[in-house]
Amino acid sequence: MAFSAKQLAALETAAASGKLSVQLGDRRVQYQSLSDLLKAIEVAKRDVQTAAGMGGPVRRYVDFSRG
Repeated sequence: MAFSAKQLAALETAAASGKLSVQLGDRRVQYQSLSDLLKAIEVAKRDVQTAAGMGGPVRRYVDFSRG
């Protein structure tokens, strides 16, 4: 299930208010713990970033020489 920006906002609002129950469209989701809710937020953030074309994290490698 890919998350939308609106669903991400709902998850973040629930976490900020201390609630573990979130209404996502026509479904109500009850998380077991705040840790589970925070994991869902991270997944939702990745989904929203991917949909926006931002992709994943950037990796840079540095190479040094004494030339």
